[in-house]
Amino acid sequence: MRERVRPREATLVAAAVATAALLLVGFAVGYFDGGRVDDSYIFFRYADHLAAGLGFVWNPAGPPTAGATSIAYPLLLSGLARVAGQPAAAVADIVGLSATMTMLALVALAVWRVAGPGARWLAAPIVLQLALTPAVIRHALNGMETSLAMAVVAAVAWACLGGAPRRAGGGALLGALAGASYLVRPDLPLLCGGLAGLAVVLAQSDTRPRAPVLALLTGFAASVGFAVACHAWLFGTPVPLAAHMKIAPLTVWTTPVLAEWTVNTLAHFVTLVAVSLVLIAALLTLLGRQVGRTSLVLALPALVYTLYLLSIAPVMGFDHRFHMPLVPLIAILLGHLAARAWHVRPPELLRAVPARLGLALLLAVFVGHQLGAFTEMRGRASAALDGWDAYAVIGERLGPWRDEVTLAASESGLAPYLFGGRHLDLAGLNDATVARLAGTPDAAERFRRYLESEWGLPDVWVEPAAQYAYAHLAAHPRLKPLYANVSLAGLAVHVRRDSPHFAELVAALERPGPVRGAAQAWDRRFALF
Repeated sequence: MRERVRPREATLVAAAVATAALLLVGFAVGYFDGGRVDDSYIFFRYADHLAAGLGFVWNPAGPPTAGATSIAYPLLLSGLARVAGQPAAAVADIVGLSATMTMLALVALAVWRVAGPGARWLAAPIVLQLALTPAVIRHALNGMETSLAMAVVAAVAWACLGGAPRRAGGGALLGALAGASYLVRPDLPLLCGGLAGLAVVLAQSDTRPRAPVLALLTGFAASVGFAVACHAWLFGTPVPLAAHMKIAPLTVWTTPVLAEWTVNTLAHFVTLVAVSLVLIAALLTLLGRQVGRTSLVLALPALVYTLYLLSIAPVMGFDHRFHMPLVPLIAILLGHLAARAWHVRPPELLRAVPARLGLALLLAVFVGHQLGAFTEMRGRASAALDGWDAYAVIGERLGPWRDEVTLAASESGLAPYLFGGRHLDLAGLNDATVARLAGTPDAAERFRRYLESEWGLPDVWVEPAAQYAYAHLAAHPRLKPLYANVSLAGLAVHVRRDSPHFAELVAALERPGPVRGAAQAWDRRFALF
């Protein structure tokens, strides 16, 4: 028998979703004072080349490279850019806001689905809270694939909570959707696959056939396998170079130091399993009877994914971009637990004090954190690109010679984007040869040989961060006399003396003019608002 939907609840939740969308746009426009993530310009450069028909290339005349953490996002940007007749950076806000609004709607639908009669109204405060979350607002307009990843996770969670896991066809589609998340970000199948797998397994009783489970595994394996095969065929590597460099547990097979990474990965895996079991036991003890199948489906993959993020934190650092896909799951889980607590009678409430206190504490920490962060959002957003001002100036001032000179720089997507010409990423993000140098004992010598025999000496060489010591000019005494030094806002920039445009390049780089705020100024030129 179909459950009766209360019109007032439906109206309230629909109004909340519409209000949340308006709040998201309003606060994004009013308080997000520019400031895209610098790495977003890596996506924009790929997308512009795709839109121009050059393929998934970093340099216009270069080979396909996988230097971005997402394949689907640049493809989406390039398609929209071609339709609008604008550069990818100019349409990125449309993608970000649309994906975030989709996530809000899917979270509301998921909470509606798990809350049940009498508590569906909880979808309204949940979705309004998300719309007022500073990190959600910031990531809607930061130009990265984060908002798209959040929407995909919300879609998988919503599908998991429906009737699809009970049918073979639904299990196959759910597995395919979870596997396809690889194209959005290479770490998402860990989270989405966990959601889909638990949902299908827990939806089966002992008397029912296991066809949906097998269908899920088949769909997931086929989807991931197809994505990885396409990636390997196109780029020559099964994962993006960004993952090759930084997400060690996913990329054992692409690293030259295979034994070392294997040991590290096994250590991460053992730690992951052990700590997961401890946390699961603690969760079950804390929440007691409040834990049901839905709670497990949402909480356990989130725990595993959180532990995975902790395992890569020493390399990646703690970054909003990586844990934001958990936000939709946390919101849906809070809605589900709150709905279950809503139906508990007072005598039962007294007997389940630990569960109530645990839920109240979780809600208080979640809401308090967001309210505290909200007061800092305007200042943090305004300063988002301050560290990249010098890179923006370099890219802008070298632009007139983009077809005639080469630039070597790292740690920046904005400089090569504004430059537009042939660029060598000294961190190896967009160059497979350089990516394989890190950690090798003869990295500096191999890098020098690569420059001299394959790439060619760059006309402008920006000193990279300390961890890329092999690409510091000081590590190459034979090459150092060939370059003149220019200081630009604290950055050491080297210009090749025998470059045909040496005098013009030095004059452009040394030209007086404001540096601070340059990145913000360029960012606003491409912003929708």
